[in-house]
Amino acid sequence: MLEATPLPDESNALADDPHLAKLRKWQGDSLILGGVVLKQRLGEGGMGRVYLGQHTRLGLPVAVKILKEPSPQHLQLFLREARLTARLEHPNLVRVYDVNTDRLSGIHYLVMEYVEGGSVYEVHCRALKRKRFVSRAKVVEIVLHAAQALGEAHRQGIVHRDMKPDNILIRRSDGRIKVTDLGLAVLQRPEDVERPPTEAVGTVGFAAPEMLLGQAVGPAADIYALGATLYELFTGMLPHGKGTNTQYALKQVQEDVPDPRQRRPDLDPRLAQITLKCLQRNPDERYPSGAALAEALAEVKDAPEPTSVSRRAPAESTAVNLAHAPLVLMVDDDVDILDLNRLILQEAGYRVAAFSEPLAALEQFSQLHADVAILDMQMPKMDGMTLFRSIRAKPEGKDLGVLIYSGADQPDLIYGALQAGVNDYLIKPVDPDALVERVELLCRLRAMRRESMEVEERLNRLKRKSEG
Repeated sequence: MLEATPLPDESNALADDPHLAKLRKWQGDSLILGGVVLKQRLGEGGMGRVYLGQHTRLGLPVAVKILKEPSPQHLQLFLREARLTARLEHPNLVRVYDVNTDRLSGIHYLVMEYVEGGSVYEVHCRALKRKRFVSRAKVVEIVLHAAQALGEAHRQGIVHRDMKPDNILIRRSDGRIKVTDLGLAVLQRPEDVERPPTEAVGTVGFAAPEMLLGQAVGPAADIYALGATLYELFTGMLPHGKGTNTQYALKQVQEDVPDPRQRRPDLDPRLAQITLKCLQRNPDERYPSGAALAEALAEVKDAPEPTSVSRRAPAESTAVNLAHAPLVLMVDDDVDILDLNRLILQEAGYRVAAFSEPLAALEQFSQLHADVAILDMQMPKMDGMTLFRSIRAKPEGKDLGVLIYSGADQPDLIYGALQAGVNDYLIKPVDPDALVERVELLCRLRAMRRESMEVEERLNRLKRKSEG
């Protein structure tokens, strides 16, 4: 899916969409482009609108980008985006299926892979909303895969020129990273050089200094953008702080980037060095390609995180009243859902013990000291309610907050689970924000129960002492 600004649900209807007026004139209410039945509007970018559609021949949901203003310049950019994206094949790059012009309506359209999920920018904003940073491991994973994708583009002489967290997507089904939107990309090979339009300067804050100065750009410009992405995800702000676009652009051109450890002292020095190398004003002093940056990140990816590292953002109040990051026990036989929810909770600052086998989770439960348990209702070897009762029977499970989720939304099942003592119930597919909010609530409730028990025990001791 191309970068697109999310729209409210009420804006998704196609009946009154003016950009489809020409198509409705010839087709009526049946809106089809290139064998794709348009279903709803996903969002809007600089040059086009993006729609969700169903490809009738492939049998797949796809994203369709329609050019809003078919001026010669915009059409050139639109076709270049399709041509450059189509020549790239990498698991971390969004694929292009077709580019064409509808013969009757004259609408120019681009059919691409639909990535159901959200952008890295959205993940970052959710973390900051909870006064937290995205975990070090997740940041490294995101930028490493994005760098590998750009490494393939650079190998073929293509420079993205608009890399930023908005253009890095995370697929909901498996957590795969997908780089998107090559609308400003250029081909750098001498035999096929395309002169970039003067207004295509990327995004202030992520555009390299040489781009802001109107100079020739190469792969190092994309490295700068990934460095700015690292900096923002690690510290919660852009390298040069705040300011108007003009003020910020001047800082990018004239000033060196401050060490990210000035804003986050506990950041791993190796990651700080990688980030600063990406953000050098001189492109020759940066990593020469996405592949080189990916290699540098891979070296620290599996290294242990320093024990002093905190995931709390500045001026954060403690999310839950526990002495350590809460541990969530998660049990689901669907490995893809298990991995996705694990990443969501880790991103929110929780430790997660994930099991696809209920019996294995039960065997290790007493040693885990979990604060919350999330159990899938339907599992083949042991269903969620059986596992719940087995956990509750253990001394360590008596005050454990338990959430069960299921694809079944029958009221009798939900009522039965809550009557049996389950604390909360969610219907699949689970909204990430809802999942994190419920876990936070269960952690708070458990902390309050323990505090209440401690107060009661102190009162009982005082009472026994006074009676004695």
